[in-house]
Amino acid sequence: MQDSYQPLEIGQSWSSDIESGGRRYQRILFKTHFMAPGEDVGKAVVDYMSEELRPGDWVVVSEKCVANTMGLAIDQSEINPGWWARFLYRFVKPTVHGRGIGTPEKMQKAIDLVGLWRILLATCVAAMTRPFGFKGWFYRVA
Repeated sequence: MQDSYQPLEIGQSWSSDIESGGRRYQRILFKTHFMAPGEDVGKAVVDYMSEELRPGDWVVVSEKCVANTMGLAIDQSEINPGWWARFLYRFVKPTVHGRGIGTPEKMQKAIDLVGLWRILLATCVAAMTRPFGFKGWFYRVA
């Protein structure tokens, strides 16, 4: 385990203590290999973390890792944004949680997932509610 943060090599870990809700926790980050579609995330957890895990520990795996092992990740180069995606993404405001669907490719996937009419309805609702300080309505409707 490394004492201070620096880029990790596969198989290395990094630890820090954090406090939340008046309780102290030890947070340990593990660098794994790139998880391919079909790989067993549980087996990787055991392979990389078995020496550090204790009964009662929580393990958090990134959504991107899980999506990739399930074959749900799509390479950005495979997405061909249409006119609506290229037009609408420009109105997406970045949040503290990230860019959301603030790229043409992500907007196109949202359109593919729920349909253009629902995205347009969500856009109209957001345009009407945002001036009054109501945020997040695009995502609620979409």
